[in-house]
Amino acid sequence: MANVPFTPAEQRDYERFASLCAQQAMNGRERFVGATRIECTFLFGIPKSRIRKLQDGDWHCQRPDTDNCVKSIWDAMNKICFGDDCVIAQMIASKYWTTGCPRTEVKISVL
Repeated sequence: MANVPFTPAEQRDYERFASLCAQQAMNGRERFVGATRIECTFLFGIPKSRIRKLQDGDWHCQRPDTDNCVKSIWDAMNKICFGDDCVIAQMIASKYWTTGCPRTEVKISVL
């Protein structure tokens, strides 16, 4: 039997939401063309059980893996912010804990 890629429902929902946010942010602008830089900052809410051990801004060093977070964002923005994610020539990605609102912040620029 062939391997069929499986995307969990939670990840699909996240990517759909990220796509909607990207459409809103682009607001009819042209897609990025040529060498592009993308910076992703992933901020995860501190669980109540770890509030005494973690502080706002501490590194998030557990699942989901940084590369999986980034790939979800790239997939969500494909065909919206750029024609194909192959134009991304430079990437910076960071994961932190936050006491504020969990979120993903994305900055895209042309190199």
